[in-house]
Amino acid sequence: FPTTSRKMSLSYNGSRFHNQVSSAMTRIKQILENTRNPQLAENVGHSWQDKYSLADYLANSALRAILDCLDLIEIDVTTSKKLKDWSKEKSVSLRLRGEETCEFIKETTREVETVTNVSERSGILGKST
Repeated sequence: FPTTSRKMSLSYNGSRFHNQVSSAMTRIKQILENTRNPQLAENVGHSWQDKYSLADYLANSALRAILDCLDLIEIDVTTSKKLKDWSKEKSVSLRLRGEETCEFIKETTREVETVTNVSERSGILGKST
């Protein structure tokens, strides 16, 4: 369960959200260069159907991402059906546990040629490099 401080951080902050979206839009425009012109839906004329299509697309994208994650942890169709059947009787949640280890394999030393320019100046206080 989230702690009280975690719950507070989940509250909506419209100004912060708009700043994050604005920052993301700037980055997206840099990536897409001149090939596309992404805009916020609130700044473009559209119909109500467009909003529902966008919501449908985003929900399907989120669902696809979740299914991909489940696939990575090897929850296949059979296991998924079993979870769905269980959910008809009671609430079902997944508890995942992971372990990460790090092991030193080998040390490699190599020389890399670099082009450096070292200049030396002398003045009243001495030399500087």
